[in-house]
Amino acid sequence: MKKKSLFGKLKLKTRLFLQVALIFAVCLSVILLLNSRYMENAYLWYEKRHIINMVEEIEKLQNIELTYYSELPSFEQRNDVSIKLYTEFSEPLYDNTTKISLSNKKIDVLSREVNESDKSYFLVLSEEGSDLQYNVYGRTLKNGYLIEVISLISPTAQSELLANSFTAVLSLIGFSLSLIVISLFARRFAKPLEELSEITGEMAKLDFKRKCKTNRNDEIGALAKNINHLSVSLDNALFELEEKNEQLLKDIDRERKLDGIRKEFISSVSHELKTPISIIKGYAEGLTALEKEERETAEEYSRIILSEADRMNELVRTLLEISLYESGGYVLKEGFFSIGKTISEYLLVSRPIFTEKGIAVKNTVPESVMVKGDADKLYTVINNYLQNAVSHCRGEKKIICRHEENGDVIRIIVYNTGEHIKQEDSDKLFLSFYRADKSHSREEGRIGLGLSIVKAIMDVHNMNYGYNNARDGVEFWFEIKKATEEEVGGIGFED
Repeated sequence: MKKKSLFGKLKLKTRLFLQVALIFAVCLSVILLLNSRYMENAYLWYEKRHIINMVEEIEKLQNIELTYYSELPSFEQRNDVSIKLYTEFSEPLYDNTTKISLSNKKIDVLSREVNESDKSYFLVLSEEGSDLQYNVYGRTLKNGYLIEVISLISPTAQSELLANSFTAVLSLIGFSLSLIVISLFARRFAKPLEELSEITGEMAKLDFKRKCKTNRNDEIGALAKNINHLSVSLDNALFELEEKNEQLLKDIDRERKLDGIRKEFISSVSHELKTPISIIKGYAEGLTALEKEERETAEEYSRIILSEADRMNELVRTLLEISLYESGGYVLKEGFFSIGKTISEYLLVSRPIFTEKGIAVKNTVPESVMVKGDADKLYTVINNYLQNAVSHCRGEKKIICRHEENGDVIRIIVYNTGEHIKQEDSDKLFLSFYRADKSHSREEGRIGLGLSIVKAIMDVHNMNYGYNNARDGVEFWFEIKKATEEEVGGIGFED
């Protein structure tokens, strides 16, 4: 892994401050260097261009004899120069160089520049014993006259030193002030970025609570808003993902249970059909082997075959009924009826069974309790609950039917004394072919579809159902909508 440099370990605002300060210092150094090295040359170039432009203005004058003498002094005064003018025969026409007295002193030529195209020349002259220097520009005009312009070169060395020193002091002051401004700018620029860095670090740890607070309208402000939006989106996505993951785990667990139930269902159906088929086959084979004189035995065999066929028919009919409920193909025939009266009628019809088994039955649901639902199917629910109670009634052998009211819902409860339902059986009680007490159910000819029919009917009604382990027994219950007096008025009981 590549190690970070010392500069790379610094904070963003420190690095930004150092980088901008370095750039600013380099720029100032370059300016000072150029100023000290090229200032004199720039000054001389400017002077030369100024003199050339002045000569071109003089050349534009038309009337040589009159205009030169009247205009040349003003040119000299405005431009601080001296002018000499000669004819093509080198005869002086105008000479105003007496104020600089070049003719009375020894003159040294320091430099000479000649332009071959127009035969013009530049001379730099110096007086003996003096630091003064002069620019001399000579040129032949279009009318053949020769003009020379002489200007004093200012003592640029001293001026240059002063200018460079002054520039250096100003640059140092400006640089110091710039460092303060750069420091404030770097801090203001880097602060939201450092905050964004901390927030994104927390986001990487799946913590989306913190948000960036900024009022900036530039790119950094837009970045902060986008990160806040991203944080909210990721938080919502993570929440949805967790919910879906939890739901997926539930679905997987449910699918496993359904797969187990499906296998158990197939096994149960196969077993339930195999037994009567084997019986029918055995007795049918027995019939073919009987002699004509064994009529009574043949009739017994036929009775058994019909009984088993009826049992198979009931099994198939019940399965088709459950399938109809679960597929949503059954349409409820809702009406208003007395649930207490329905229970009483069933108990009256089934009294011989209770007497035979020595079971004491009690119904405390009054006939005035009116409900709304499919009377025939709810009668089936009551029938299955009471049959289940008879099959599992033990101990004191009591069955009690009672009700509870909760707002607009009536709960019908069927209690029987006996053993509690085991925890491992609780999730399977209302499944098809499931029998908690398999030995007694088999002896009584029950196939384990009663409670699954209850489940299917109550699901069609969209009402709750279930069971509770009670004192010395078990309670099975279902809920149904209570009929109001306004709904029942004028309709009467439904028989």
